Parts: sequence; C-alpha cells; structure tokens
Amino acid sequence: MKRMLAASFAVIATLFSSLSGAQAETLVYPFDAITIVSATAFDAEVPAGLPSGSRFAALPAGSLLHVYMGEIVLHGIGDAADSESHVLIVTDAAGADLFRFVINHYSLDEKVSRTWSFASHITIDPKVGVVKDGAQSDGFFSFHVRESLVDGGWVFLDEHGAVFATVPGTIRTRTGLDETISVNETGGTAP
Repeated sequence: MKRMLAASFAVIATLFSSLSGAQAETLVYPFDAITIVSATAFDAEVPAGLPSGSRFAALPAGSLLHVYMGEIVLHGIGDAADSESHVLIVTDAAGADLFRFVINHYSLDEKVSRTWSFASHITIDPKVGVVKDGAQSDGFFSFHVRESLVDGGWVFLDEHGAVFATVPGTIRTRTGLDETISVNETGGTAP
C-alpha cells in the first residue's frame, strides 16, 4: 500500500511540476502502455437542484451515471520504471463516456473516509499516455470519489461538491484486471 501511494504521489508530482514562465502549456507524458489492474464502480443518481455551472446540470434529476475508478499502471518506456495511479471514468446511462480524468489528489481522514480527486486538465490520450492541458479553455475543475470507512459506502461529488448518491446494490470491486486503455503509437516520444 505504501509503495502504491508513493508511486502515485511521484506521478502526481511529475504531472504538476512547475510550468515555465507565466504561460500555461500542454505537457505530454508518454508511456508504453496504461492498463487498469483493479477497479471500483457504482451507479450514482443525479441530484435535483444542481448549480447551473455544474457539468451535469443539463441532465434531469434522477438520471443515472456510471462511476468507474480504476487503479492504473503506467508502463514506463524502455528502462523507465512503471508507476501506479488512478483514473476516473464517468459515463451516462447509455454507456457513453462523459469524462476521463487522472487523479490529482488523494486524502485520508483516518477512520472516517478516503477521497480521490480527479482533475479535468489531466487526461489519458489512448495513443500516447498522460496529457496535462495547462491551457484548458473552459477552466480547471475536479470531480471527487469518496469512500466511507465507517459504513463502506461510496459517493460521487461534482466540481461544486454536490453529492451524487450511490444506487444501492451497485457497488462492484474487481481485482486482477489487465485492461489496456492506452498504447503508445509515437515510438516513445511525445507527439
């Protein structure tokens, strides 16, 4: 567990290294491949009364979202070490992708909850690896997944902190996965 957290923090630190000058730029971090090795998924219900700025405000209250949080392995190029991280995939009830973000922050409130935060400007390009869009035109935002350490429940939170309740009986955890979500087609270099 400590190794996984240390590797996740190393990836996060790399992704958030200082940008040169005052200009934001897009940074590409190529990997040989990115695979999902375990995942927790659940269905969440869109609550009523979302702020108009919510990324989900256009969806009717009661609509279902599928929230999928996967532990990923970023396979280093050549002799580079592999590292671990997390990805969030949110789809609508029909299975269409709405968002795919890489973890930005993890927090633990001991004996209460664990929270993973996923940033809109850190994504996975299926043909290269991780992309950090420092010039995101519609602003930066984060979604959150929280696990209660008290009752084992999970919730999804939008960028305004609105809680999307989990549909009872839909929480599923899978381990031993080997699902490839990115394969580098650039020969080991950024495009």
